[in-house]
Amino acid sequence: MFLRKLSRIAGVFILILLFCGLFAFRAQKSKATVQVKAAPAEKMAVTPVGYDDIGDILKQLNISADTIEESDLKDLAKLKQYEVVYINCSSGVDYISAEAAPVVSQYVKEGGIVYASDYANSLIQNAFPGKINFYGQSGSSSSYSSPRVGSSGSVTAKVVDSGLASVLGKNKVNINFDLGSWVVIDSAGSGTKVHVTGPASVFASDDSQAANKEVPYVVSFSEGSGEVLYTSFHNEAQKTGDMENLVNWFAIRTRASNLARITEELASEGGKTVLQEVVDKINQGETKEYAFQATGKKDFSIVLNFGGSAIKLTLTDPKGKKVASEDVSAPPYSTNISAKEGKYTIKLEGNEIPSANYPFVLTVSGDKEAIAAATFEDQSSQSTSETAKVSIFDYIKKIATYAAVGLVVVAVLIIVVVVAVKRRKKISPEK
Repeated sequence: MFLRKLSRIAGVFILILLFCGLFAFRAQKSKATVQVKAAPAEKMAVTPVGYDDIGDILKQLNISADTIEESDLKDLAKLKQYEVVYINCSSGVDYISAEAAPVVSQYVKEGGIVYASDYANSLIQNAFPGKINFYGQSGSSSSYSSPRVGSSGSVTAKVVDSGLASVLGKNKVNINFDLGSWVVIDSAGSGTKVHVTGPASVFASDDSQAANKEVPYVVSFSEGSGEVLYTSFHNEAQKTGDMENLVNWFAIRTRASNLARITEELASEGGKTVLQEVVDKINQGETKEYAFQATGKKDFSIVLNFGGSAIKLTLTDPKGKKVASEDVSAPPYSTNISAKEGKYTIKLEGNEIPSANYPFVLTVSGDKEAIAAATFEDQSSQSTSETAKVSIFDYIKKIATYAAVGLVVVAVLIIVVVVAVKRRKKISPEK
């Protein structure tokens, strides 16, 4: 009778533990998915939908942008109402390119940020000659149609920007050129950064070397106080997980361009070189991790900059030892690190984030000998179904852990009670 009651108590105890486990899991999940309303962003503008639609990407990121006409690119006063202008791929840009080029050039020199894709090449070429050498032009602004010779199809591209690779968690991504006749970049001009490269398959050409040539797909450059980011491929066609992350980065990178410029100046003080620049977004309760591969030959510095709020930074060395930890609420934050050879992990936690998809800039700077080539163990992107399987597995594992602990506790209680009963019988006087 006594043991039967004890087993009932044990059963109730296990159910309580299972309930606690379920509650803890749900609470943890809620905390990880907390969303806050997007605060009013910098004023941005986007041209009408053409062969792609960067405006749709902005909406998905809760970033507001006014739609302007392509003819507005000829109006400096209109452009100066906005800090960032996104120019969609459209053949209509060709008709206003000559008049718009000096206006866009002046807008960028005065601090404006421009994102442009594919068929905006004629405008970019005329506004910033020599910054991007398009195929067949060798830096010339003549014959604007000649670079539009890329073949359609999917290719494997290389992420050559170590900061972007750290954001994506990989240095190879699949890019889908959904339409043919895309603009082929031959090479980057002086002062132009290359972020992503890949093979160029050129049609209607007798250039036998072009089909296998590695060319830039995504580039950026500064002009005056502003910046330009240009991509050869269409954003609307990118449906894979890693490519969605890449086009999201386009939107965040342009939005945080001025912040990146200020951070670069801070990181470059004392003759240092920016070795890796991470431009990314973070939400309330979210955790981000980035890697930096150090040679151990030279020390390096880290700078974290954002517009306010509170982000916790934790840095661990190749042996897993914590070498820096700071709750940053008054950015910019910087720290010097005595280097060891191997991979450093930088973890950021969004403790007090004022708006959704909040941009920040994280740089590693120092002597060029301080950085080694980054390595990534897994180049494949995880699908949504795989992520769901992992979540379910974690849930089951958590419940199993609570149940196991409960069983152990119950077993110990039973043993204690049984021993106590036996001892009591032994010491009881015989009748």
